[in-house]
Amino acid sequence: MKKEIPIEEAMNFIREQKHKHFDPELVDLFEQKLPAILEIKNRWVDD
Repeated sequence: MKKEIPIEEAMNFIREQKHKHFDPELVDLFEQKLPAILEIKNRWVDD
């Protein structure tokens, strides 16, 4: 199993790749929705 990448590290990568590999509008939308995504993730995390 792969080690989880910290959220901030992943977001830095996504931001760096904006306009290169990622659609800038989708990056912006993803960042707007990130708090809700993390809330769902935390709800389903295994203890």
